Amino acid sequence: MRGAQGADTPRFNSQSPISETPKQPDEVTVSPLAGRTHGRPLDDVGLPGQSDVTDALLAFLYRQNDWIKPSVTYSALSDHFGLTSAALSAAMNDGRNHWENRVQWARKELVDRGLLDNSRHGFWKLFK
Repeated sequence: MRGAQGADTPRFNSQSPISETPKQPDEVTVSPLAGRTHGRPLDDVGLPGQSDVTDALLAFLYRQNDWIKPSVTYSALSDHFGLTSAALSAAMNDGRNHWENRVQWARKELVDRGLLDNSRHGFWKLFK
């Protein structure tokens, strides 16, 4: 699930609109790429809220210059949010991975908003 940061795993950097430093639940910062707030507490599964995941996905994909595989995105975002192995392995009632599902819904929102190019199966990229 959560891969170690390697040379081929993109990372959030210091110029990122969202911080690498984990936020305390009472801290709130605003991403310049989106109008939603970040830093809210995790849900009962240990995952960030849907709007936080969508904003982080948008910021992450914005910094990529090419098509990126979903598995790389899941790992980079989980590292960004500092998710535990329990949160990463949480399954939904139908057996699907809860974290991957949350990121996939974020992807769908970006597609619906006309921001994400979904013309290539199995890869994600923002329109620029």
